[in-house]
Amino acid sequence: MIKKINYFFSKVNFQLRNIWNNHPIAIWTLTILITILITIYFPPDEKKRDLTHTIRERIKIFKPNQFSSLKLYYDSILIKSDLTYLNMLIWNIGDLTIDSQDVYSPLTIQTVDRSKIFEAKIIDKSRDVINVHIDTSLISIGKIRLYWKTLEKNDGCIIQILYEGDEKKQFVVNAEIREQRQVNEIDSVAIPWGLNNQITKSDSVKIPWTE
Repeated sequence: MIKKINYFFSKVNFQLRNIWNNHPIAIWTLTILITILITIYFPPDEKKRDLTHTIRERIKIFKPNQFSSLKLYYDSILIKSDLTYLNMLIWNIGDLTIDSQDVYSPLTIQTVDRSKIFEAKIIDKSRDVINVHIDTSLISIGKIRLYWKTLEKNDGCIIQILYEGDEKKQFVVNAEIREQRQVNEIDSVAIPWGLNNQITKSDSVKIPWTE
């Protein structure tokens, strides 16, 4: 039995060598085609940086002239328009880390009409080590900038913005990251880190640590 098996394999080996010697180009071509097909149908996982944002909540807190005798001042300035705040999440949903040296142009958040932002602050972050902070020197023209040391996968922060206008006010979020030319936007996501119950839960966004 063993002799028969050895004979069979030796015969197969001889036939394969014979095919290879007589048709080497055909064998190489077939190998390349098989490799291409495997790559198409079973592509390798692509690792990338993916800076993303989503607006979690908007609430109007003041509407002028709703009561004739009620006036609202902010830093001694009379508020003559609607006053609204929103919570915006900024985080890296990709597999590659976004370090400060990967940021070619800092992340900016700005009202489309350059209307005033009264206040902007970070109300939560994934970890202290990411060293995220806001530059609010341009809030008079509705613009803030965000900086960080490093954002690994699922690292990020939640920014609360108090601004002039209603809940329909549009914001533009821009940044230029290594291999990423714009900040992606999504409507809902499973937030990967804690919020300490500062934002009301909803069905559209799953916050596992508050359940």
